[in-house]
Amino acid sequence: MKQPIISHVQVPVTDLDQAVEWYCNIFGCRLEGNFGVFASVTFGNEVNLFLWKTEDVSTANFTVGGEAYPVFGVEVDDMDALSLKLEASGVKQTDGIVTDGEGRRFLKFQDPFGNLIVTHEEPK
Repeated sequence: MKQPIISHVQVPVTDLDQAVEWYCNIFGCRLEGNFGVFASVTFGNEVNLFLWKTEDVSTANFTVGGEAYPVFGVEVDDMDALSLKLEASGVKQTDGIVTDGEGRRFLKFQDPFGNLIVTHEEPK
């Protein structure tokens, strides 16, 4: 049996068209299809994100010791450009860009639907 791979991640959204536009604009995702109840967008490494339309109050987050954690992370190659793009779109960035002791940069923020996302940039 070959090594299993993650084929997709799913997050709830209240406006499917807005979600598709946001993820494609912010991350450069490719729209695979909008099926009315969910849409599929693909990241550069071919992992799909399913955006599920819901009227429920729901987000794809969890907490550890009271601190919110995202269910997925995205590697980017230009954190500063992403931060400016997020700012221009009105997205609140949790703590700004944080750099660890090895030079990795991290940025946490919520999509327009309350789903927490973490992005990271590896040292160059």
